[in-house]
Amino acid sequence: MPPADAEIFLTKSQIAQLSEVAPSAVANWRNRHSDFPEPVHRSGTARFRLPDVLDWLTTRTIPANRRRGDEDGRSTYADRARSNLHRFGIRQQDVEGTPPTSASDAEAPDGDDVEAVVDRLLDHYGRRAADQLPLPDYVLVVGCLLASRHQPRAWSAIRGRSRSAFPPPGPETIQAIDQAALALITNGHQAPQSILGGRELDGRLLSELIGIVDRLTVDSVSDVFDLLLVGFAKRTGQRSGEQVTPKSITTLAAALILATGVPATVYDPYCRTGEFLSAVTEDAVSWRGGEGPVVTARHPQGALVQLARLTMAFRAMRGRLGQGLDAPWTSGEQSRFDAVLTNPPFNNRTTAGPQRQDPGVFPFGPPPVGDDNMAWVQYAATRLKPEGRAVVVMPNAAASSSHPQNRATRERLIDSGVVEAVIALPDRLFFGTNIPVCLWVLRSAYGRPHPGGVVFIDAGAFGRMVDRTRRELTPTDVEEVIRHFCIRRSAAESRQAASALSSNVSVVATSEQIRAENFSLVPATYVVPERRNRPESGRPDPVELAHTVERAASDAVPADLAAEAALFQRAEPLDIGDVAGPWENAPLNELCEVQSGPSGSTLKQYRSESGTANADSPVRLVLPKAVRGLRIAPGATEGLPDDLPASLRRYRTQPGDLLMVRIGTIGRVALVEFDQEDWLISTNLIRIRTKANIDIDPEFLLGYLSHPDVQAWIDRHTTGSAIRGISGQALGNLRIPVPPPGVQRRIGALMRRFEEQIRVQRRALQVAEHARNALAESIFDLR
Repeated sequence: MPPADAEIFLTKSQIAQLSEVAPSAVANWRNRHSDFPEPVHRSGTARFRLPDVLDWLTTRTIPANRRRGDEDGRSTYADRARSNLHRFGIRQQDVEGTPPTSASDAEAPDGDDVEAVVDRLLDHYGRRAADQLPLPDYVLVVGCLLASRHQPRAWSAIRGRSRSAFPPPGPETIQAIDQAALALITNGHQAPQSILGGRELDGRLLSELIGIVDRLTVDSVSDVFDLLLVGFAKRTGQRSGEQVTPKSITTLAAALILATGVPATVYDPYCRTGEFLSAVTEDAVSWRGGEGPVVTARHPQGALVQLARLTMAFRAMRGRLGQGLDAPWTSGEQSRFDAVLTNPPFNNRTTAGPQRQDPGVFPFGPPPVGDDNMAWVQYAATRLKPEGRAVVVMPNAAASSSHPQNRATRERLIDSGVVEAVIALPDRLFFGTNIPVCLWVLRSAYGRPHPGGVVFIDAGAFGRMVDRTRRELTPTDVEEVIRHFCIRRSAAESRQAASALSSNVSVVATSEQIRAENFSLVPATYVVPERRNRPESGRPDPVELAHTVERAASDAVPADLAAEAALFQRAEPLDIGDVAGPWENAPLNELCEVQSGPSGSTLKQYRSESGTANADSPVRLVLPKAVRGLRIAPGATEGLPDDLPASLRRYRTQPGDLLMVRIGTIGRVALVEFDQEDWLISTNLIRIRTKANIDIDPEFLLGYLSHPDVQAWIDRHTTGSAIRGISGQALGNLRIPVPPPGVQRRIGALMRRFEEQIRVQRRALQVAEHARNALAESIFDLR
C-alpha cells in the first residue's frame, strides 16, 4: 500500500488490468480521445496519475457485451477500476475523489456465506485461467487457510506484508506462507523442505487471496476447507490418479473399520488428499476420545502429497506422509497396521516385474500383467496385523473378471477367509464419472481362518441425487449399511440366520455358493431384489386398468379445453396485440426483495440445537428438491420445530413469494401458495418477494422467470468453478418487463391455465405408464 501522501502512477498495462480490457484498448483510448490524461515520463516509461485516469474513465460507459454479471447500463469503466483497486494493494481513500472504503472491505463475501467465499477463492484468478484451478494453486490456498487458523502470529505478519508495499506482494510473501505451513506439518517424520515449491503468483491476485482468507470467521474456515476439497474433486473429473474419494464413501468406509474395532494405526498407500485418513481419524476420536490413530500415507504425485500434508495438519492428524510409488508392493514396506483404507487407481498397468511371481508379495496368486486390481487387494490384506481390517474401493469388474489369474486369486481369497464383505454402491457418487464401485472389506492375510462365508450388501438403490449428475449417500444410508454389515457379520461368525434383516439388501453366501457362481463377488448375484407387491388375485384386471386410464384421460379434458379457450378466444382482450409490449422495464431488485437463504453454518447450528426434526410440524424447511413444476412439493420438505430463532425468521415465506434454486440445478422456480406461509427457505434457495409499494403479479413474474431465454440468462450469470451458482446480487440485475397491472394479471391467468393443463397431462401419462407396466408384468409373469 502506498504512503498516504504519495501520488500513484500507472502504466498503460496497469490501466488495462484495472479496467479489465486489452492493452490495445487503452492505446486506442489515448490515440482517439484528446482529453485522455497526459502521461508523466519516468525512467523512460509513460505513466499516468491514477486520479486523472479514474476521472476520465467516468466518461466511458461499459458496452452491454462487455459487462460483468454485477454491472448494468449505468456502469462505467471507473466503477470497475475502483472495484479492482484492492488487487493492487491500494485503498480507495488514497485516491482523490474516491469514496473512502478499505481494501479489506471491498466487495467481500460474508465470512459465513461459505459457498460465496469458496467461489471467490477459486475464481479470483479471474477470466485468465478458464474455469480450472491448477493443483499447485489449491496447495497455496489451503496453505493460507492453514496459516490463518493455526498460526495467528505468522498470519498477522503475512497479512501486513501483503498490504505494505506498492507494487503488490511477491515471492517473499509466498515464502512466508510456506514457512508458516511447514511449521505445522514438521513432526520429525519426512518433513519436506518446502510445501509450495517456489510457487509464483501475480502479486495482485496474491493480495486478493490473502484478503479473502483474512476476512473468514474462525468457524467458517473448516467449511471453506471442506468445500475447497470438493472443488478439487470436481476439477479432477475422470482422472483416476487425482480423483478425490467422495465424503459419503469415506464416511462409510471409516464406519466399517470402526465397526470391527478402533484402530491405533492406519495406512493409506494411495492417499490422494488424505480424505480416508481424515474420516477414520475423526470417527476414532469421537468414539474413543483423546488423540486419533497414528497414520501412515503415500502417494506417487508430489503436488498431491503436499495437499495431503496440509490436510493432515489441518485435521491435527498424527503420523507420517511421503511420496510413494504407483506399485507400492515394490517399495519393500514391511510395516503392518490395524487398518488399511485406500482408493487405488482402477485397472492400472504397472510394469511387470519379478514381484508378480513372488508368493511373499502376492500370497494368493500373481495378478495378470496389465491389471493391478487384485494386486491392490492382496497388498492391503498383507499390510494388516492379524486382527486388522482393510476397506478397498474396487471397480465392479474386479469382482467378476473372467481372467484366469483374477478368478484364481478370488478363489484363494475366499478359501482363506480374507474377504469379509463386498458392498455394491450406487452410481454417480464420484464427480465426472457415472461408474458404480464396490467396497471390499478384508481380513488380514495372516489372521485365523474364517470359514463362515462372505457378507454381500447391495446398496445400489441407496443415496439421493444432489444435482443433475451426482448422488450421495445420506447418513441414514450409511447407518443402514452398517446395520446390515454388523448383523450379517455376527450371523456369519455364529453360522446362524439373521432373521431381522431383509434379504433384498444383504445376505451371507457360503464358500460353496460362491464356488457355484464361479467365484463371482458381485453382490447382485446373491442378493435377491425385492419383488413388487401384486394383488391378492395374482393378476391385475385388464378391464379395470383400461377404466383407470380412461378416467385419467377424462380428467385432463377440462384443462385442455380451458387452455385452448384461453389461447384462441378473441372476445376477451387476451390476444398478443393487446398484451404484448413495448413496456417499461426495471431491475428485479428495484421491484422485489431478493433474499438468499441462511448460511449453512447458521442452519446447521439451529438444527443441532433444536434436536430431532418434527415430521408433522406445520413449519417446513424448503429444500431445492422441493422446487418442481413451478410449485413447492410439500412431500420433499422437512419438518422443523415451531420456535424459529430470531436469526432465521427473516428467511420465512409468505403467499406470493417466488423461490429459486441458486446452487445445483440453478434457476428452477416455484410459487409459494397460501398453505405454505411461514416456511423456512434453505441455504441454496433465493426468495423473491414483491416490494410493498410495487404492483407485480406473482403469476406473471413466475411465467417470466421460467421462460427459456430468462433461464439462459441466469445460466450465463452463474459463477464458481467448484460450486456453480448465482448470487442474489447478480439475479437482482435481471431486467423485468413491467406491463400495466391488469395486463400482468391476464398474462398470469393465461400461464396458470397452461400450467394446469401440463400437470393433469403428466398425471394421465403416469397412470398410463403404470397400467402398461402392470399389464406387461401380468402377461409375462416378470419376477
